[in-house]
Amino acid sequence: MFERELLLYDFMFGYAQLLTGDVADESMADQPFTGANHPAWILGHLRVSEDAALRLLDVESDCPSQWYDLFEPGTEPQPDRQSYPSKNELLVGLKKGHRQLVAAVRNVAAEDAARPNPVDVLQPWLATFGDVLAHVLATHPAIHCGQLAAWRRGMGLPIVAPTPKLR
Repeated sequence: MFERELLLYDFMFGYAQLLTGDVADESMADQPFTGANHPAWILGHLRVSEDAALRLLDVESDCPSQWYDLFEPGTEPQPDRQSYPSKNELLVGLKKGHRQLVAAVRNVAAEDAARPNPVDVLQPWLATFGDVLAHVLATHPAIHCGQLAAWRRGMGLPIVAPTPKLR
């Protein structure tokens, strides 16, 4: 049912890894300008978003509860690198959540996707639960990958673009 969104979710997951691949762990919380969403915050925020979607799907997740204090919507990224998990922890967590969410979304029935949106803050834009899942899988990671790309430019790092796999 969500095949296109899952394809985009995989694409954005790979792009997030590409965008952070050459970023040193000690630079993950650098802010080229005040208030910039840095890679540590973005990766953690994407993981917390996966966890929130899993909870809506009644799937247990092992996302650390303290990550919500650091990464949930409305939190402000801080330039203190010691405040955040390591780059490896963030990427491992994101990958684990990604696998869990892909498996869970594959089991969503059409009638469940059609039910009303349970996320109050998104209700003005997204009418159904299926719309929320599509957002979590496609538009939300795309927004934050765009922020990672902008962060790279602000840090003077080279542009990184996804490359197609040759078949």
